[in-house]
Amino acid sequence: MHRSGIELINLYWEEVWNNGNLELIREICASPIVRHDANEVTSLTHDQQIARVAAQRTRLPFFTHEVLVADEHHVCSVWNMTIREGGERELCGIEVFRVEEGRLSHCWNSGYIPGLWGRDGAEREAREPAILPSLSSIDTDWIQDILTSVDKSTPRVGVLQSVDRIGNGTLSETARVVLHYNADPENYPTTLFCKFNRSTPEIDAANKRVGFYEREINTYSFLRDHPDISAPKVYFAATNPDTGATNIVLEDLSTRTTPGDQVRGASVEEADAVVRALSHLHAKFLGTEPSDWLFDRQPRAAMFHDSYRIGAAALKEFLGSAVDACDYELIDRFEQLYLDWVNLPVGTKTVLHGDPRVDNILFEAGPSGIKAWLIDWGMTGVGSPQFDLAYFLTGSVPVDMRRQHDRRWIAEHAAELAKASPAYDLASAEMMFRAQAVGAACCNRAGRAYRRALGTRCRASDHPRSAQLRRRSRLGCLRRHTLAFYNVTGVAAPSWLTTPKRKHHGSVS
Repeated sequence: MHRSGIELINLYWEEVWNNGNLELIREICASPIVRHDANEVTSLTHDQQIARVAAQRTRLPFFTHEVLVADEHHVCSVWNMTIREGGERELCGIEVFRVEEGRLSHCWNSGYIPGLWGRDGAEREAREPAILPSLSSIDTDWIQDILTSVDKSTPRVGVLQSVDRIGNGTLSETARVVLHYNADPENYPTTLFCKFNRSTPEIDAANKRVGFYEREINTYSFLRDHPDISAPKVYFAATNPDTGATNIVLEDLSTRTTPGDQVRGASVEEADAVVRALSHLHAKFLGTEPSDWLFDRQPRAAMFHDSYRIGAAALKEFLGSAVDACDYELIDRFEQLYLDWVNLPVGTKTVLHGDPRVDNILFEAGPSGIKAWLIDWGMTGVGSPQFDLAYFLTGSVPVDMRRQHDRRWIAEHAAELAKASPAYDLASAEMMFRAQAVGAACCNRAGRAYRRALGTRCRASDHPRSAQLRRRSRLGCLRRHTLAFYNVTGVAAPSWLTTPKRKHHGSVS
């Protein structure tokens, strides 16, 4: 009398695999038994089956299993396996066997899946997400750990549809992750934005100097408790102090926003939105004092003075004759005044974005108008609220538009801050804006110096389109900043600033 499918499968897992009775294979399996794996079919004789099991048993696997369904011709079993030798590991799978003449003749194998099959009523174990070395290491388990650490009710992440690289900046590489759940995804993210650090000796040295990565980690951790700030929701932000690896996982805004265009500059409506976002940030944290994680330029004045000089030289090499000689003269003159500027008293301080160029901003159009999302928080600092405002308006808004609207924008910004501190007045705001407008350009020069030091200048021979766009972006930004310089000298300029003569206009900057 032939054994049933249930009898055969019980002997297969318990006697052959767990107890090592390998000769039993000759009784319960056909020769050959045909294995059906993904994209492959393999026929194994008794001797080949015995050799295969013997090789795998050196790691002391232990199986538990459950028969889900069985009839006269087939048996389906789900199994869990714990490897006890050579590094403990848990795997699971499902196999369907065909039964012919009392033997297992065919096997359809799901493959070995990390983890154990879930049990009804069992709560998912929450694990601390690992810090990965690169975007290529992203998998379903890591995404699951991140989402579960934020919301334990997150369904199982069944499939990562794609991990699409979408950028490779000076300091980081980024990707958009598309995922699917084993349940209704309505209340859970179906895409995520991942930002990992790049690591070279030059970048690592610059980060040690300035702390871009740690500051952005700290900023997103800080903003987690302030969802009203116009920044993407953070799901995970951590760094490995031993390896320097940094992982940031954010809400993906790409499907509903448009990135800012540094070449074109911001429109009036976009600038309105940025002023609102900065006003809310500055008003909420008005009165913030310096702390370890907030960038403060004054203690680093000498370092940034050096960076300014290096950056000015790099800029001349990069833009050449496209820039007027008097503009280069202005840049050189301000180098002598840099320390005076950075050490100016700034009055009441607040939390700053620190680098609010228009290409660090995403714009979302909605029924009530445009909303600005602030991204790339690696230079988050503390200082005058007018620094961010001047940095954005003088570097990212077309000059004629800025001249027409800057007084309104400064007034709206000051009015919002006055709600938090009634002593904050418009006259003081305008005067501080003038001083900070001067400093915006020097920060742009310092940033250019870092890109030069890190070896990330775009070479036209390698990337002609990127080189052209970057050149246009730098040129547009420089022209906006230098024209702001000239305007400052004509309207209640700070007494320590003198510049070459050029026509000025009646705007605040």
